[in-house]
Amino acid sequence: MERGEQIVVGVNKFVEEDEHKPENMLRVDPAVQEAQIQRLQALRQSRDSARVADVLARLERAARDPNAPLMPLFIEAVEAYATLGEIFGVLRKVFGEYEAVISI
Repeated sequence: MERGEQIVVGVNKFVEEDEHKPENMLRVDPAVQEAQIQRLQALRQSRDSARVADVLARLERAARDPNAPLMPLFIEAVEAYATLGEIFGVLRKVFGEYEAVISI
């Protein structure tokens, strides 16, 4: 490999000489995170939890039916103040998550 008889891309051929490192990384103040957590907790306390549970259950049933329209339920869920995490959680339960297949 050192003599170049065996080529290994990234090791002895097509090697990047200068490694690029990010200069200005975004750093979020922990106070911003805490404020967002408090806003989310306040939202969950002030919304109609029964309505949210109902629309999420209907969304799950509709997601299992290949002919059911989901967009009206998405809109209703958002109007009921369901979070995106809750909505996507229902969809993950029904459809799963994409996992890339890596083959060498």
